[in-house]
Amino acid sequence: MPPHIKLRLKEGCLPGIASHWDAHKIAILGKVNGLFQGSDTYVNLELKFKLRSSTGRLNYQEEMIVRIHGRQARAVEEMGPATHTWFQQSVERIEEVDHFMASLWQGENEQ
Repeated sequence: MPPHIKLRLKEGCLPGIASHWDAHKIAILGKVNGLFQGSDTYVNLELKFKLRSSTGRLNYQEEMIVRIHGRQARAVEEMGPATHTWFQQSVERIEEVDHFMASLWQGENEQ
C-alpha cells in the first residue's frame, strides 16, 4: 500500500469557503499542481457542499477534502526513510497550500 494523507477541513476551520472558491480556484489549483506535480505523488482536492435534512431541520455544510498519495508502494509497514521523506515533504507542501489559501482569503476580507 502506498503512503497517503487525508485531510478533511470542515466549515469551522475554513469558514465561508464557498464565497471565496470561485474567485480563487484557478490560483489554488495552480498552487496545488505546482507543489504536488512531482512523479512521486498525486493529489485529489475535493470541495463539498451539503444540504441535509435531519429531525425536521435543514442543515448546510461545507467541507474540503485533500487526499495525497505516494505513487510508490511501501516495501514494509514501518515508515522507512523514503516514506518518511515523502511524508515530511507532503506536510510541508500542505502547509504551503494552507498559507497560500489563507493569504488569498484574508486579503479579500481586508478589501
